[in-house]
Amino acid sequence: MSFSSDIKKELCAVKELTERQASAMLYGIMYASRFENGRPVIQTESLDLMNAAAELMRAVFPGVKFGIVRLVKSAGSLFTLKLKSGWEQAAERFGSFDEINAEAVDGADEESSAFLRGIFVTCGSVTDPNKEYHLEIVLPENHRTGILLDFITEHGMAMKETRRGRAKRSVIYAKESELIEDFLTYIGAAAHS
Repeated sequence: MSFSSDIKKELCAVKELTERQASAMLYGIMYASRFENGRPVIQTESLDLMNAAAELMRAVFPGVKFGIVRLVKSAGSLFTLKLKSGWEQAAERFGSFDEINAEAVDGADEESSAFLRGIFVTCGSVTDPNKEYHLEIVLPENHRTGILLDFITEHGMAMKETRRGRAKRSVIYAKESELIEDFLTYIGAAAHS
């Protein structure tokens, strides 16, 4: 397992979260997911993330029905969670996802850290500090990146944004060890920071 995978495994342990933290983390997972027909589609190769997402869905929205499909590939599996019914409950609580809903994440550190935890386990990565210092978050939709970067900055972490690749994907990143340590501690990965 990679250093990044180890951190995500630690962060996907969701049993100790309060009700508000669970909701904020699920919101982060959905915010960092791609959308299909106006609904988030949680897609990952990580069984830990898929189990966490399913557990959070059951806890936060017990009336929402969802399905998980596992596609077996030569290098492993790809898991996809799609909402089948009850999406209205999630949409009412979380809003449109075009901005960060202040009611879903009220700005308190407990909820904000859980929200960023959900984002990181879905679309973040960090290199082994024995090799180099680099943390990045790549959202599936560029228009959310600036909003997320502002949110992270408001919580005292001055990350940067760049674009790369032919599709000019927006990437939020940090290369300073202290900033990476602060971010990992903030989202609950103190053991790895």
